[in-house]
Amino acid sequence: MSYFVPCGPAEAEFIERKSRFIGYVRHIGSGPEALEAIQSVRALHPAANHHVYAYSARADNAIRCSDDGEPHGTAGMPVMEVFKREDMDDYVCVVVRYFGGILLGAGGLIRAYAGTAKLVLDAAGKARLSPYRTGLLECPYPLLAQTRLLFAAHGAEEDSAEYGASVLMQFTQPEEQWDGLAAALTELSAGQMMPECVDTVLKPRRIEVL
Repeated sequence: MSYFVPCGPAEAEFIERKSRFIGYVRHIGSGPEALEAIQSVRALHPAANHHVYAYSARADNAIRCSDDGEPHGTAGMPVMEVFKREDMDDYVCVVVRYFGGILLGAGGLIRAYAGTAKLVLDAAGKARLSPYRTGLLECPYPLLAQTRLLFAAHGAEEDSAEYGASVLMQFTQPEEQWDGLAAALTELSAGQMMPECVDTVLKPRRIEVL
């Protein structure tokens, strides 16, 4: 099952009536990793008035947000809603605020925190976390050049090659393209070559915005 994550990490800044908002976002894999990222931003901005955050980690079902002293519902939840609308998961976003001396009111805070979260998410970019297969293939030397052409045509990236009696190739490929490559290799080699799947992992694939 695929879902969206930030390409990140990224940083963005927003000024509203002399208050300075600085947003940070990154892709994370667990709740503890999100907490480490939050602490690193706190350490970077020890004099800030607020360190508002939101995060979601699918692996341990950790979903949290904090207003960090701002009026309830005006900071952490608006940040989280930005990421919900984009169907994002496995992210942590921290928005730091340096108070500028002018009160923004509840509506102004919501707009400022949500706006900063959107700015930093746009800066990070959006990726789809999709399943990739790691494959092994024994390739005869006479078919090596054609095999590499097939790799390129079917989205496979060659990770390594060991040269012996034949070439043992390790490659990574989007799962949905596996069958097409396997069929092409079988046809090329008259049934002699068949890739072996040794692992499946989730990797981010950037979504290009036109």
